[in-house]
Amino acid sequence: MKRRTLFSAIAVIAATQATGVSSQMLEEVIVTAQKREQALSDVSLSVTAFTGDTMRALNIKEPRDIAGITANVDMKGTQGDINPAVTIRGIGLNNFNANNNPSVGIYVDEVFLSSAAMMTLMMMDVERVEVLKGPQGTLYGRNSSGGAINIHSAKPTRELDGFVDVSYGDYETARLEAALGGPLTQQLSGRVSVLYDDRGDSYHDNQIGPDFDGLTNQGIRGQLQWDGDKLRANLNVSYADQDGGNQPGTFLQGLHASPGTFEPCSGSECVSFAGYRKTQGDEYEHDFDPDWVKNLEIDTDLTSVNLRLDYAFDNFDLTSITGYITQDREYGENFWSTPDELFAAVHDEDI
Repeated sequence: MKRRTLFSAIAVIAATQATGVSSQMLEEVIVTAQKREQALSDVSLSVTAFTGDTMRALNIKEPRDIAGITANVDMKGTQGDINPAVTIRGIGLNNFNANNNPSVGIYVDEVFLSSAAMMTLMMMDVERVEVLKGPQGTLYGRNSSGGAINIHSAKPTRELDGFVDVSYGDYETARLEAALGGPLTQQLSGRVSVLYDDRGDSYHDNQIGPDFDGLTNQGIRGQLQWDGDKLRANLNVSYADQDGGNQPGTFLQGLHASPGTFEPCSGSECVSFAGYRKTQGDEYEHDFDPDWVKNLEIDTDLTSVNLRLDYAFDNFDLTSITGYITQDREYGENFWSTPDELFAAVHDEDI
């Protein structure tokens, strides 16, 4: 027992020394978790921060990927992954509607998103992401009892810089993300960011034949930044579009004509209580109502305009942030997981 304790102590000392060495090599991360620029090590909050380069290296492409690299954070997709439900330390909103008030505040360039549904199209040319855990009502307001997530887009710099990120994968998935920025005049800088993310068809209908359910996200952002002696101004204008199929309702395996019975069945034995009969016995073979395939598709348009002004007085700094965001979205859902038109609905949202 003494020998094991000695070995454990040696291991702890070695790990501590190794951590100390590695921490000296880490680059200082500047965050705005407390509404001002601070080193992450100086913030007395539970904050997890990732730079844009780190996120690209970890292949973080969408908001739900943040949960995979952050402890005590969960993001689940609802209604075909179009309405993220964010939970931090078990506190969140367990609801799939886009018009409900969240328990975790989502901020893009320090502008509050009134709906987490807008978050889906905001992960383009990100400079850093900050996840604040625990109640943040003092600085962030009533919609942050679980915490807050800050998404900061990359800003124009006084030096020419940019990147291109291209990937291709299964189901004809193709993605292009690129940005280019630099000085335009002695005090004016600019930056242009683009995103094209296309996912090929992943569903095949036994009745109508062709594959469907492909999804395309694309967006563009333009920025102008003025760096004067005392005034700094940043104008950020972006547009994003999402088109494609939502996850369609499929026939529930084992659903018989009698309501409430879910016994195993196959092929023509499977009949829903609305009278729909499954044509295939394979559990991976599905049938869809061809009239509703088109209605289930998503059509989203999002426009964002942000203006930030920073003025340095002799004894203090004044910051003004003005944001305007609008999202128009239409999509369909089949909430009873059946191809019967009786249980399908089309939503038209304006946020």
